[in-house]
Amino acid sequence: MWTFRPADRRFAQVETLVVKVTNRCNLDCLYCYENIQKKGQDMPLALFAHLAEAVCAQSRSPKITFLFHGGEPGLLSNDWYEAALAAACQQGQKHQKQVYFSIQTNLQHLSAAKIALYQKHRFQIGISLDGLLDPQQSWRGPESKVLQNYQKLKAAGLQVGVLSTIHTQNFDKFPEICRFLHQEMGLSGFKANMMLPVGQGKQLAVLPPEAVFQAQVAILHYMMESEGQFMEYNLQLELERYFGRAKPTPTLCHEQQCGAGSRVLGISPQGDLLPCGRFQWNDQAYFLGHLKDPIQAVSQKAFARARQQFLARVPENWLDCPTCPAKKICRFGCQAFILRSSAQVNLECKPTKMRYQFFQENEADLQKLLERGRLQKQSSRQFRIKDKKGQVRTYSLPGSSVQKM
Repeated sequence: MWTFRPADRRFAQVETLVVKVTNRCNLDCLYCYENIQKKGQDMPLALFAHLAEAVCAQSRSPKITFLFHGGEPGLLSNDWYEAALAAACQQGQKHQKQVYFSIQTNLQHLSAAKIALYQKHRFQIGISLDGLLDPQQSWRGPESKVLQNYQKLKAAGLQVGVLSTIHTQNFDKFPEICRFLHQEMGLSGFKANMMLPVGQGKQLAVLPPEAVFQAQVAILHYMMESEGQFMEYNLQLELERYFGRAKPTPTLCHEQQCGAGSRVLGISPQGDLLPCGRFQWNDQAYFLGHLKDPIQAVSQKAFARARQQFLARVPENWLDCPTCPAKKICRFGCQAFILRSSAQVNLECKPTKMRYQFFQENEADLQKLLERGRLQKQSSRQFRIKDKKGQVRTYSLPGSSVQKM
């Protein structure tokens, strides 16, 4: 049996592992950035145990987050998760690491046993929800089940984040979507990403920058209307950068030199290493090796070189960045999605420039919003969980979160 050797330093900087535990899914979303399968392969438990050993032994970070991804990670059994989490906790304790667990799920299925598992290990849970669209318009399938299961998680005291996708069917509905998420679901914020032509979404028409901007301005207006009680993570980060309030610590994704291949790694169900979780499980062109590569075949220099080559591809997307005034707020697009798209163009560039102009025109109102939003954020860094005796215990959130991925 293969055993991990300490000389392998590919995990030296890793803080977050996006563990693609399966390539199968119970939905068939039209814009999914994966090419999922109804029947596919799950990650062997022994492979996950090797992964947990490797990252806990090698990473210099005192905190390691395992983000379970897919496909649909909720399809794996409770027995698999119980064993996997026990292995990760054991390795964390052995190597003096704090381990955290997150899951990004479509929440179509949720059992009492799964809820107990999430409570026991203090999971942070990310769900996908694009608004209560007519079933004939929805690109995700019925979302009523998601809402029912969300209420179960909320009643159990679990921390749940919502990820929405801005697409051609909902870009003009974000005033209603924000109101629903805030007033009906009781959320203090969410994350909204624009649909990009990758994976199954390659067949869809590209969303015009004006449509993306329309959705984002609607979100900003609702943020102001709520007086900071409801915030969108990406836009809040841009406001913090615009007004010089952003923390000096770089984020994983929103930098020109992102954390892909260093602070974050993706792992396929077969054990292939990917620069991040935004590659699909079988993107062989971007593999950074395999978890079980013999130690003599692993070169740290070759690994670092492959990462730099990945970040340096299609440099024409950033030629104008040094002189662009919007660089003050820019998230620079996602290199993974740029490379995987047909045109290999940063489609987030134009909406960013439009938002920058909007910020300039609405500085006073947005500065007031940011101040109120920061106060709300400081008061919402804790969540409650009921223990086996029914007593409610309060926990502080760790630094990494599903919302930030």
